[in-house]
Amino acid sequence: MGSDKLHSLLLDNLNASVLLIDQELSVVYVNSAAESLLQIGSSRLIGSKISNLFSDHHTCEDTLKDALLSGNPHTRRHEQLKIMASEGITQVDYTITPVKFDGLKRLLMEMQPIDRFLKINREEALLSVHDTSKSLIRGLAHEIKNPLGGIRGAAQLLDREITDRGFDGEASEFCSIIIKETDRLRNLVDRLLGPNELPQYQQLNIHEVTEHVASLLEAEVQESFSVSRDYDPSIPEFTGDRAQLIQAVLNVARNAMQAVIESGADKPSV
Repeated sequence: MGSDKLHSLLLDNLNASVLLIDQELSVVYVNSAAESLLQIGSSRLIGSKISNLFSDHHTCEDTLKDALLSGNPHTRRHEQLKIMASEGITQVDYTITPVKFDGLKRLLMEMQPIDRFLKINREEALLSVHDTSKSLIRGLAHEIKNPLGGIRGAAQLLDREITDRGFDGEASEFCSIIIKETDRLRNLVDRLLGPNELPQYQQLNIHEVTEHVASLLEAEVQESFSVSRDYDPSIPEFTGDRAQLIQAVLNVARNAMQAVIESGADKPSV
């Protein structure tokens, strides 16, 4: 095998995109990797101005001229290379190395696309942020669940004391609400840590859900706010996750309550 064929074989099997540029800054040779990167054949590339392939063609041209004059290698990073076929842009690092070929000065340009490396770096950064957020949520969830257990236990003791002393049923109902809400908040905190269990589907009555939410709102605002009820008994039961549905309805109802209160209505109600 002749040396020319050997050199061509070696260059065409490199992963790096290699171009040979003459003193007029025109392309005189491209290897297969460069053709793939630019999505254009060598017949169209050879003879074209290399600087026209870059968005910042002035900087590219100045770099090439400096390399020719100084005889020193030059490297540019994060340059925008035009993709001819798709009219897109890709980022590359390139190195210009002055060489002599048949007694003439030439420039050897090696290009490496970095879009893939940038994408990997971005994904690694996102994973790092995700891990940090997850650790923060776990720590926060632990701090929230501890007092919730204490609140639930205190509400149970208070409910027992109310029952033993024969106080009115309304106070006992408030204790029941506190216990149910601490259980719901504990489940909500557990869901923040990730879907560790499937939704608990069951037959639900929408009126029971909305009545529970109405009781929560009334317990929160006492007599300063009223909740109107207008139920349709013909609505059938349906399948769903009770805890998630209560949370969704409660979020909407609280937003509505807040909006009505902020409106300055004389008798706020929903």
